[in-house]
Amino acid sequence: MTKDLVLGLHSELDEVLDELNWKGHRGPQRGGIIRANLLEECVDVLKFSLSLFTTWGFSADEIADEFERKSAVVEQRYRQELRLPEDGLIVGVDIDGVLADYPRAFVDWAADYMGLLPIDEEPDTLDMGEWLGVDGETLIMLKHEWRESGLKRYMPVCTGATELLVRLVRKHKVVLLSARPYKEHKRIFADTMEWLDTNGLLHDAVLFDENKNERLLREYGADRIAFFIEDNREQANRMASCGVSVYLLDRPYNQGDTHEGVTRVDRLESIR
Repeated sequence: MTKDLVLGLHSELDEVLDELNWKGHRGPQRGGIIRANLLEECVDVLKFSLSLFTTWGFSADEIADEFERKSAVVEQRYRQELRLPEDGLIVGVDIDGVLADYPRAFVDWAADYMGLLPIDEEPDTLDMGEWLGVDGETLIMLKHEWRESGLKRYMPVCTGATELLVRLVRKHKVVLLSARPYKEHKRIFADTMEWLDTNGLLHDAVLFDENKNERLLREYGADRIAFFIEDNREQANRMASCGVSVYLLDRPYNQGDTHEGVTRVDRLESIR
């Protein structure tokens, strides 16, 4: 049904074009555009579009909410393009593990989802399957459910994160980074933006990329990065090896040797 509706929508869009003088090699349309005909074709487009929503059972409230969320995403992308000049220093800040209390928030949710006892200890690994005692396939399922639940909008904020960003934006352009798979789970972008806004986490831009640190370097170059804040030791060492000063937020799971350009801090307030 969806295939048929989409193909019908394409056909109706062509009929909208047929009412216009859109071909550059054609002369003026005799008699001009007939607005009534154009309106009829636009209504046909609307009917096919609405049928897509009803086919999948989306309610009016769901459509309205998603319309607002998607509008916020578009606004954010437009705004950050205007707010980041081509010169001047920036600060890169990782979201998960630095601003958001992750992976702790996910592990707590997953344990409750599976009916397990709370996991109080802080393991010395980032392997959340090991934290939870589940295999890889189960962990993939849990992450899928977590990402689609919308609970990222309500993640706890790390102590000192809001205050730190308030200070940083006074002196630098702040770029937040995340490896969250927003292309696979499209709601992640809007959920993340809502979480940032709700918690007053100031910033100038947000970059989503599985290779987020490489993306930051590619976009701005090492010379423009005043410093970077990270919780993953491997990522921190990789950035430091490129000539970027890095603050590594000390966690049980990121112990080990660090590059000389990496400075460990026990809490975000220490970065001041």
